[in-house]
Amino acid sequence: MATNVIREKPKGGFDFSKVQEQIEYSLTSLTVKDMAIFARQFAAMFNAGVAIVRCLSVLHEQCSNAKLKRALRSMNADVQEGINLAEAMAKFPDVFDQLFISMVAAGEVGGC
Repeated sequence: MATNVIREKPKGGFDFSKVQEQIEYSLTSLTVKDMAIFARQFAAMFNAGVAIVRCLSVLHEQCSNAKLKRALRSMNADVQEGINLAEAMAKFPDVFDQLFISMVAAGEVGGC
C-alpha cells in the first residue's frame, strides 16, 4: 500500500531562481549596442506619446540583457512613485554612465 507523502520546501532553503538570476546578472556585460537600442526604442516610444512608465514596461518585457532588465524594472517602480527618470537611472551606475544620466536630466528640465 502506497502512502502519499507531501514534501515541503525546508525553511531557509535556497531559492534557485534567485541564485540563477544573480549569476546571470553578474556575468552579463552591457554593450554599446544594447544601450543604443535601448535609447533609440525609448526615444521612439516617448516621441510617439507613450507614457514613460509604459515605455519602461515595454522595454523591460523585451529586454534580453539581465543588467538592463533589472534596471528597467526598478526604474519603472521608481518613476511610478514619482521619482525623476534621471534619478532612477542614477541608481544603476553600472548600466548608465554620468553623461547619459545628465542628458536625461537636461531633457527633463528642458521639457523635451
